[in-house]
Amino acid sequence: MVPPMRSTAFLAVLVVLSACGTAAPPPPAPPPATVDVVPAASAPVDRVVRLLGQSAPVDGVTLSSKSAGIVAEISFASGSEVQAGQVLLRLDSAREQALVREAVGERDKAAKELDNRKPLLERGLVSQDEIDRLAAELAAKEGALAVAEAALADRTVTAPFAGSIGIRRVSVGAHLTPGAIIAPLARIDPLQVSFAVPELYLSKLRTGLSVRATTPAWPGRVFSGVVSAIDPGADEASRSIGTVAVLPNPDRALKPGMALTVELVLESISEAVTVPEAAVVLQGGKASVWTVADGKAKRLDITLGVRMPGSVQVASGLSAGTPVVVQGLQALRDGAPAQIRAPAAAGKPQGRP
Repeated sequence: MVPPMRSTAFLAVLVVLSACGTAAPPPPAPPPATVDVVPAASAPVDRVVRLLGQSAPVDGVTLSSKSAGIVAEISFASGSEVQAGQVLLRLDSAREQALVREAVGERDKAAKELDNRKPLLERGLVSQDEIDRLAAELAAKEGALAVAEAALADRTVTAPFAGSIGIRRVSVGAHLTPGAIIAPLARIDPLQVSFAVPELYLSKLRTGLSVRATTPAWPGRVFSGVVSAIDPGADEASRSIGTVAVLPNPDRALKPGMALTVELVLESISEAVTVPEAAVVLQGGKASVWTVADGKAKRLDITLGVRMPGSVQVASGLSAGTPVVVQGLQALRDGAPAQIRAPAAAGKPQGRP
């Protein structure tokens, strides 16, 4: 019989020998990262620069009187639309009308006398000098008539162009002096907006570029137009180029003097590759996205282009339709297993975890 102490030692030796002869099993492989993806889209993209602009009428004047007199008639309502040549105001003109009639009579008298003397010239009864004198008198009378008619015309104020007339500053019976303000007149359809473009964008600036203008006065509304004129040089202080765009304004929603936020479309790309912002990884000044191919994660270096609300253009490094990861980015390693949980709705990317 083996003593108890010796039996226990023998069993311990057997356990140690058994352990030395069997290898430990390897640790289980980590599960593949689970991610959500959306396909890179192909969509039109505009490269824009946002600027501050101010609206102004295409044509605008302050109507005034050329001559002094009493207001006899006002033919417009404040805030109304008027047509080119429309009579807006008349001053008392009895004296001017009388002077025109007198000038007409003097002209007719001189013309008749000349007509009567011309036959006598052929018969040698009057000299050529006499005919020339009478012709000069007729020309002088016609000039006097023209002056009288101009003075009569100055008693009437007409619209120089079609537009919107403002609040009148005069009343019937008021005495006007030369230059007295009657009312402002502006043509605001179309309306022009002026803004300064930094010289950085000079290579892209040209007439015909599209613009989009917005104002807090009309939330959610966009007023579209085109660049119509560009200054020939840059401002030395601001290093910017004065630019004017024309905006259709049929309902007169925009008024002259308003501050507008202007988006100048420098370039339009018809088929640009775009991805959600959540798919872009920025590190060390470089941009990349993750995709899943053959069950493995793959990192793609990209070049970013135009940024838009919620998305960004990929200028290079990615093709439209390529699935990009929008959720689960932190668990990815280049070449490591990855599986797609379920395609996310295009245009509704999930945020980074």
